[in-house]
Amino acid sequence: GHAIVYAAGGSVTTSTGQPLLYGKEGFLNSDFVVRSRR
Repeated sequence: GHAIVYAAGGSVTTSTGQPLLYGKEGFLNSDFVVRSRR
């Protein structure tokens, strides 16, 4: 999903505006926000 949003010009961040981290221990991310470029 993140790659599709990014390719369409959007962004995916945590609810506090930080980038999501991948490949970390535990693999789970907290809440996230998807934004369009508009």
